[in-house]
Amino acid sequence: MEITEKEQVTRAEAAARLRALATALSKEGEVEYERGDLRFSIDVPDKVDCKIEIEMDGDDWELEVELKWNTKKRAPAKKK
Repeated sequence: MEITEKEQVTRAEAAARLRALATALSKEGEVEYERGDLRFSIDVPDKVDCKIEIEMDGDDWELEVELKWNTKKRAPAKKK
């Protein structure tokens, strides 16, 4: 399954979304995604593969941030 969301926003709005994502990741690692009728709660592990990609094609530029992990290879949960 893949969900792609694409819309034009201001640079400030994009920064606010990235800050909200960073805050969620730095706390308990639970990221919530809600758009319309769709609602997901994603538990992100302590270690992920992080990829930052910049693409240039003529006048078009793209900055992509990707976090990836495998749920089968997860480390045991920390005891609280």
